[in-house]
Amino acid sequence: MKRLAGRERRRHFRKTVSVEAKLAVEAKPFVEARLQPEADPRWHRCRILNISPGGAKVAIDLALSRGDPVRLDIPRFGRFGGEVVWRSDGEAGLRFTHDPAEMTEVVMGLAVYG
Repeated sequence: MKRLAGRERRRHFRKTVSVEAKLAVEAKPFVEARLQPEADPRWHRCRILNISPGGAKVAIDLALSRGDPVRLDIPRFGRFGGEVVWRSDGEAGLRFTHDPAEMTEVVMGLAVYG
């Protein structure tokens, strides 16, 4: 059987946007948390390039690794947990860990209000 192209494998429609946001890498459980229990994650500027209820593509100048737990702060919409699923040339793909129904509202809001 033929493999499906990336677009066809996606569960959710992606909306192209250009939205300034901030991204924080969460402390890895049981490792960094023990070393710095009170440390807050460091927030880094990024730009959301596309978004869906399941994830987002962001442009960011930060060394990220696949599987890194992150939080994405979208102005006017809130902070959303996720994980890095790919990284390439200043961009990263995130998979949201929030409820897709809640994320659908965020995507609709960004489509309307940017």
